[in-house]
Amino acid sequence: MPGFGKTFTFKNPDRNIAFWIGGFRLKYSFSTSGSINLSELFPAGELQAKVDQGFAKVDDTYQQVESWWNGLTPAEQNNPINTAKYDAANQALVKASTFLTSADEALKDGESATVQYSLDKAVKNIWNFLIGTQFQINRHFMVRAEYGFPGTRHNISAVFNTGSGNNHEVELVFIVDSDNI
Repeated sequence: MPGFGKTFTFKNPDRNIAFWIGGFRLKYSFSTSGSINLSELFPAGELQAKVDQGFAKVDDTYQQVESWWNGLTPAEQNNPINTAKYDAANQALVKASTFLTSADEALKDGESATVQYSLDKAVKNIWNFLIGTQFQINRHFMVRAEYGFPGTRHNISAVFNTGSGNNHEVELVFIVDSDNI
């Protein structure tokens, strides 16, 4: 991480405070693809019930659309706005029905039905900047804090570090990342 900082020492040479600012570029991107059994994603019984409810809702909505359309006078049916509404409603119902039919067929296929997936992963903001400070009370105890930004990624970390003469360390780290809140 390129950056710069300054350490200030107190009268006791083991005690100091440091401040720094820096930045780094995150660049990675990769993709993942594969398949997973549908039964591993959803309990079949619960999903089948939702598909059945979807079919009932599509049928009910179809009846409402047809009732509305048939209640119009021929002059109202010829109105381009009403024709557009009727066509859009029917197109949406066909798409919903097609989706539900596919889901129903997959559920009937049982254990052999799979979901294919492909994910392209990349960082949202490639640059990250941070400011930090560290207060060292003595050679065995220090407190460090950093704040990272910009954009939508903000993180705060606080570290309490204690070490003994035999190089055993206990480090408590607290990290808050706004992308995960």
